[in-house]
Amino acid sequence: MAGIIRTDWGHFVGIHGHYNPSIGDTVCRFGVASGATCQVVIDLNRCAVGTCWLVWTDRSVTIGGDSGGPWFYGTYALGIHRGWLDEKEYWYSMSTRKGEVFTPIGTVLSLTGTVLCYDEAPDPNCVAR
Repeated sequence: MAGIIRTDWGHFVGIHGHYNPSIGDTVCRFGVASGATCQVVIDLNRCAVGTCWLVWTDRSVTIGGDSGGPWFYGTYALGIHRGWLDEKEYWYSMSTRKGEVFTPIGTVLSLTGTVLCYDEAPDPNCVAR
């Protein structure tokens, strides 16, 4: 069974792999409330409301209802959407900078003990339907 991700309204792509993004990477997401957007990773270990190891992006266009949506780049899965983070609120800086945060796919798989199924490198735990 190959995994798929929704990248926009009515558009799905097959997953060809996954990786944890790096600072400066372009990453994209789809949220059922706000649609699709691409942003740039600016931090790899932000904390929000008691959850750490979050990837933080350079801007925020998310709205309520987007949580749980996919983060991806092309056909690679990157993570699961959490919400937005306001730098001033959490880090008491002089500027207010909002960015979106997501849990990286490696963390999701590790904490849940699951595997991501895709065609190019099938895991023995993946089964065809």
